[in-house]
Amino acid sequence: MSYTSPLTTTIHNRRLRLLNGLRAKSGPIMTFLGLPSFRSAELLASTGLDGIIVDCEHGHISDDAMHALVPTITSQGVSPLVRTRMTHPDLIKRALDAGSHGIIVPMINTVEDAEAVVRNAKFPPGGLRGQGSAFPGFAFGVDIPTYIKTANETILICLASIYRHQGRLKEAEELEMRVIEIRTRTLGEAHLDTLMSMGNLASTYQHQGRWKEAEELGLNLIEAASRSKSTKRFLPSEFEMVYREDNIAHITSYHWKLKAVDALEKTDLEFSLISIGLFLDDWAAPRIPTHIRAVNMFIDPENNAAVIPGDGNSPMVLTHSTDAAKFTVAALDLPHWKRRYSIVANRTTLNDAVRLAEEIKGTKFNVKYFSVEEMEKGEIDLTPSMKKALPTEMHDSMKNILALTGIGLSKGEVDLDKTIDLTLEFSGIKCLTVKDVWEAWK
Repeated sequence: MSYTSPLTTTIHNRRLRLLNGLRAKSGPIMTFLGLPSFRSAELLASTGLDGIIVDCEHGHISDDAMHALVPTITSQGVSPLVRTRMTHPDLIKRALDAGSHGIIVPMINTVEDAEAVVRNAKFPPGGLRGQGSAFPGFAFGVDIPTYIKTANETILICLASIYRHQGRLKEAEELEMRVIEIRTRTLGEAHLDTLMSMGNLASTYQHQGRWKEAEELGLNLIEAASRSKSTKRFLPSEFEMVYREDNIAHITSYHWKLKAVDALEKTDLEFSLISIGLFLDDWAAPRIPTHIRAVNMFIDPENNAAVIPGDGNSPMVLTHSTDAAKFTVAALDLPHWKRRYSIVANRTTLNDAVRLAEEIKGTKFNVKYFSVEEMEKGEIDLTPSMKKALPTEMHDSMKNILALTGIGLSKGEVDLDKTIDLTLEFSGIKCLTVKDVWEAWK
């Protein structure tokens, strides 16, 4: 289904400050609001902003507070957008019924997710949104019949974050470059929002396999962060294991990680390196929601199959992305950082993980083993789910990634040090376990 874009519709409403700025390509300026204070909203709206994002996902904002903040922002002639905490239709409709000029919806992992969000934000016949609130008309400065007639073409639905998930990497790149240009011009190169945009573009370059450009942008990000007055700490992208020259010499795309550490050591920024092992999301998705593009790596619970590098007895650590986020956020409150931390949410072996899956699911898995010698030649299979999820032209490159990861796993590189484990520092945070994941696949 296709929809008229707010950026191309001929409908004009002077109250829609953000939309009008986007149409004029004037580089509208926005910020986030995470506090439930309507006085804070008034103060922010009086600073000349074009839009304010009411952050119901990460901010301390209830449904009641959201309904108070949206009209407060519109009363100052500024456009409110609501960032919902998930994709649930009720949250989308509540935000729009409060009078929000648009929504930002997280956890969009597929095109189907995006289409569902759009349907829930549109009135029939283009969508499923019902009408029962008089408040949106006040926020848009029109009567209710006019609002219902024009809302489908004027409400901003922010879906730019799904470009990568759709494989529309060129469009994502163009958008992110435009955002960087605008933010650099209006906020400055060292502003936090500009730095975040640089990180987004670097991620897109990595998805495109443009490792050299991603490396250069990542190093530029560190240099700009060191000049930022508001940036005091920095967490570079680490993830899996403790990276050294000897264990990533064969993984060209990871060489920039060591260069990033060298660059950080030359700054006054406090930084730490956090390793989490493999993403548990790769076994959990889609039964357990994830923010990342997860495929069933090594163990495929949907098809009761496993591809095991080495003998399958090497210890390994797995952490779900949501748990990695929780501990990383918690670490921000530590007064001082150690140079390195680990997050050991689960410690197991592939053989033990398969045995547990067979026990819980009550079925035998089809297991194939590949030696280090075979993997050094790039010989390894994709799991059935991975073959189905990836286009054929990506199969060979993914086999190479699996082989390189499998070699490190077989050598024990994905086992992490418990003495610097953040799960011990913050023992009150409950982690998703491998058993939880297999239970979800029953």
